Amino acid sequence: MTVFISVIVPTCQRNDLLRRCLDRLAPGAQELAFDLYEVIVTDDGRTTTAAATLGADYPWAKWVEGPKRGPAANRNNGAKQALGQWLAFIDDDCLPERNWLSSIFTQAQSAGAEVLEGKTITPDNVDNPLLRGIENSHGGLYWSCNLSVRRQTFEELGGFDEDFLEAGGEDMEFAWRFRAKEIPARFCPEALVLHPARPLTWRALLWRSKMSRWMMLYYHKTGQATPLSQSSLKALLNLAQRETTNQLRRTWHLISKDPSYNWRTRWFDLIWSWIAFPVVLPYMLLWELKFRKLLTSKQPQ
Repeated sequence: MTVFISVIVPTCQRNDLLRRCLDRLAPGAQELAFDLYEVIVTDDGRTTTAAATLGADYPWAKWVEGPKRGPAANRNNGAKQALGQWLAFIDDDCLPERNWLSSIFTQAQSAGAEVLEGKTITPDNVDNPLLRGIENSHGGLYWSCNLSVRRQTFEELGGFDEDFLEAGGEDMEFAWRFRAKEIPARFCPEALVLHPARPLTWRALLWRSKMSRWMMLYYHKTGQATPLSQSSLKALLNLAQRETTNQLRRTWHLISKDPSYNWRTRWFDLIWSWIAFPVVLPYMLLWELKFRKLLTSKQPQ
């Protein structure tokens, strides 16, 4: 049976980036014939929608309104509209190469893998602390900016966990689940996506520090945090000890290894993490209590 692929592009008020992505998914832009795939744009925009601005320029795309509960729920929303046997997830700030879909199609046609992880690179990557990109050159990260999943497998797993309300660990948690179930996955470097570097503003830097709270939820979801059956005080003490140990370990690793690769960026990140640590740690302790309350409320009575 010939595979039909549903490309799912979650977006939220980044129409300029979305346009560049869609230009590379248009009929004729990909090596794969357009009758073998569809493109679904699921839009979480609140003030303006991509459909209202770009819809007329891309009539071949299926435009759906997002649930406005974060990227995990937005991707799941796109998957619910999909017709394909395979779901190919790509972010709106990424640029798929011309053979991206044909490579996924070839691998999907063959038996074996239920999950395909594509290669992601930053073509303009430089060692500049205030210019950042995303790279996954060797696989094993399973980032949702370039991830394809057999639809039946995705549905059996329950999709992305919608408790993650921002882009912070929801794809890692999804990967943890399918790996725990020993679902076969394959790295497909031919399925290449470009992630151009973007300026890291001070506002974005502060946002990145706040995003660390979602890693605590990831630890809970994957059984790496203090069990809910134990006291909140013990959980807070364990969290403080773990974060302090991790901070010291990162510092020692950088000093002892003295890496030449991206050393400016790595030292910048380390220094910033120490500056922010006195504020971030109490913030994380507060969110530890919130996540424990959330997860306790979901436990069967």
